[in-house]
Amino acid sequence: MNGNGTGSGLGQNESPQTVFLYYTESGRGEGGELRNGVYKYSWNGRTLDNPILLVDLPAIPGPNHNGGKLMIGPDNYLYRIIGDLNHDGKLQNFPNGPDPDDTGIIFKVNPNDGTPAPDNPLSPDPNNPLSKYYAYGIRNSFGLTFDPVSNTVWDTENGPTSDDEINLVKPGFNSGWQTIMGPIFSSGGTENELVSFPGSHYADPLLTWLDPVAVTDIEFLESSSLGELF
Repeated sequence: MNGNGTGSGLGQNESPQTVFLYYTESGRGEGGELRNGVYKYSWNGRTLDNPILLVDLPAIPGPNHNGGKLMIGPDNYLYRIIGDLNHDGKLQNFPNGPDPDDTGIIFKVNPNDGTPAPDNPLSPDPNNPLSKYYAYGIRNSFGLTFDPVSNTVWDTENGPTSDDEINLVKPGFNSGWQTIMGPIFSSGGTENELVSFPGSHYADPLLTWLDPVAVTDIEFLESSSLGELF
């Protein structure tokens, strides 16, 4: 479960604050199957109230590769990573695979109602599943942040047995999985093998570990100091 928000210690005259949680639950899907969901709650200083499901997401056949970071960006939109859930679809760069199904992506939505951000790169049509997506082709990620200088998105991505990555994620980024993991020159794949959508692009990772280190979170220091001794 991932949460983003604050809420402790509210005074008597203070308004409730908003908390966003992402978690896997049973019983909400057809036949009681597992589903992932991003919820918005009100925090009154003691309890979480008024849950609103903002984004309904799959959780099977995993349930694995469905974790990741949840963040409000400097543009005030809600960003969230979900891994590939072992799917072999177009979002995992299989040209003949199933259509986009909300896996292996970073989505970007309105935190009030879950509607797609109007400037998302892959489709302006809110009825198109691509309209929710900021990036795709992501295997498994636990790190998401913003450069405090340029407000550019960065993420981490874990490979299966090698080539963990740190990526600079510009709008429409295709991370390349399952065709490419790590630098393209060492992956055996080419950009021509990737599934492309209007507005998408591939880019190599900025940093790759050949031997996996299980990289997770990523943060930028908003200070030139590393502590009292520096």
